[in-house]
Amino acid sequence: MASVEKFGKHAITRRTMHLLEIDSLDDWPEELDLKSKHFVLFLACDATDVLDEDLQGFAGRVIDQGMVYLSTWGNDAERVHDVFDEVDADRNPDSNADSVVLSEWHEDEPLPEALRFAVATATPAHDYEKSCKATLCVSVGNPDWAEQIRGWLADPESLEKAVEEEDEGEEEEEDLDLDGDGDDEEEEGDEDEDEEDEEEDEDEDYDGDDD
Repeated sequence: MASVEKFGKHAITRRTMHLLEIDSLDDWPEELDLKSKHFVLFLACDATDVLDEDLQGFAGRVIDQGMVYLSTWGNDAERVHDVFDEVDADRNPDSNADSVVLSEWHEDEPLPEALRFAVATATPAHDYEKSCKATLCVSVGNPDWAEQIRGWLADPESLEKAVEEEDEGEEEEEDLDLDGDGDDEEEEGDEDEDEEDEEEDEDEDYDGDDD
């Protein structure tokens, strides 16, 4: 049976960070020993082949175990988010802004950015702020993800560096795109100048004919 690994408290949220590595959602443990009544769940999962009914059953299980905030990452993350919202709405029809289970997805973001948001930024609804003292990070069916997450949770500074590197890479790509646009503009400028030269030549020829 999969066991939960415990790490330190994050300096910003003061929530204890945990990691659970499982092969599939079916391997989810019946009990979680997080020493916290409620928890934030970061779910790294490729849900492309997971049926809605399986996601619904999983959502109900983790909500019963105390999940009050879902941050999901990976293929089809938006659908996972939508299913969780539907399940929570069905189970807690009287919830309000202070008691709702919050959720968000990061389908198109790099893993370190999504993870950092979950451990350092995600904040549950008001009713759970004092009782939510844990962040459970779960890697489903991907040992490489689990190994990366494990390293970042053990050394949060390395997570910050990974996020910075991703940001720098995006900035470099933007700079390259801008340079490319500039080249296009220069080419268009050259074409305009050529057209103007041709028009001037035509005017000179016309003036010469009048003489």
